[in-house]
Amino acid sequence: MASGASGEIRNDIEQFKASLKKLNSGVSKASGLWQDQKYRELSAAVGQVASQAVKVVQTGESCCTELERFARIAAEQY
Repeated sequence: MASGASGEIRNDIEQFKASLKKLNSGVSKASGLWQDQKYRELSAAVGQVASQAVKVVQTGESCCTELERFARIAAEQY
């Protein structure tokens, strides 16, 4: 079960990464159209989201590693 959960979490992480790339791409495209204070505020906010997103991804990957480790230990025969 743990490896199944790990796989689901890894899929969610990949979807999350794809969403972040899409957001970043959209903001980058907007930079050509917007050159004002609001764009700079939006860009700064997206930068903060990206910084926090790195922590989310790292935590998710760590969680997957530990779930897989748990599954290996639980499967051992004594």
